[in-house]
Amino acid sequence: MTSHQQEWFNEILNTSWVLLGPNQLVQPKRDENGIWTIGNITTDDEAIYKSCPDDNIQNISEFYLIHHDWQVAILKRYKPAIYFCAFGNEAILQYVQLAVNSLIQFGKWQHDIIIFTGLETKENLISKLAPFNLGGKLHIIDIMPADKPLDWYTARYRIDACPLLQQAQPILYLDVDFLCDGPLDSLFIQLIDSPYIHACKEGVIGEGSPNSEGHWYGWRLMQADHVPFNPDERGFSSGALFYKNFQLAAPFFKMILQSAYGYIQKQKDKLVSYDQRFANYILYKYKKVEIHYLAQYLRLYRIPENTTQTPDINDRLGLVHFLGATLENKLLTMQDYFSQLNARITSSSQHNISKISTMIV
Repeated sequence: MTSHQQEWFNEILNTSWVLLGPNQLVQPKRDENGIWTIGNITTDDEAIYKSCPDDNIQNISEFYLIHHDWQVAILKRYKPAIYFCAFGNEAILQYVQLAVNSLIQFGKWQHDIIIFTGLETKENLISKLAPFNLGGKLHIIDIMPADKPLDWYTARYRIDACPLLQQAQPILYLDVDFLCDGPLDSLFIQLIDSPYIHACKEGVIGEGSPNSEGHWYGWRLMQADHVPFNPDERGFSSGALFYKNFQLAAPFFKMILQSAYGYIQKQKDKLVSYDQRFANYILYKYKKVEIHYLAQYLRLYRIPENTTQTPDINDRLGLVHFLGATLENKLLTMQDYFSQLNARITSSSQHNISKISTMIV
């Protein structure tokens, strides 16, 4: 076996892959006779070696395998990442702490977590997240510029600032006021080859009136740029953005950044909707967004005014986005929901231990 062949074999064996059609997460295995098992595929060394790229083995994102002379398989490297952006006051950093904790405890997340922040908050974040012992899975990146609100709200689109995101696939951005209440790997596996940026549908694009400001879903930007739109169709929240890799999203994210900064500078506009109207404008213009699939995994929960009422714990999908409320009330609501999830898991574990003990007796 040549050194190049051995390198390729090792790369396949030491990496998790998603086998497409239908998508399934696989961990390839090779026995002493050179027979490989990859999901429901059985093949041999010769077929595996023929799939080897000429160079740059460690950086490939996918490969094609021809087995049994004519059958074709595509395998995508499974290296998922979730990232957040955290700037501003103490409550925001506490949101992040809760969000990351929920990913670990309730999402069973074992992959990379990335946080974009400013120099002035970086050390505080490191301290807050240290108890989770994430080691090399946690990456805190200071983003520049980060001097004003527009910098903070558009930081999610600065994915070129993080080399790790350029190698990850798939990728999920989440606002800091999210909690994870269930496993997420199935979402990442199913959408690993999607050609779209996925977001969660929200209010109607026209905001209910031809006299509305167009702050939330960008209809006035679309109108000014002669982009066809239906005011009664749904816009989307930019609080969660799922995409298969850097290469898909980077050109559109760059457009969103340039559009937002150019418009705000020219119009001296108040940043009422933060980045969201620009994301809707760009991604709808180029037909690059899909707004229905994430609803299988994500709930948008608007906290009732002047309360800390939590969502129903029995309606768990995987992610909850807490909307509305003051910073303080939102934090209390998130903490309460986290405690309920923790109590549910503790109760379930104790019940299972009790059942096992009864069976042993």
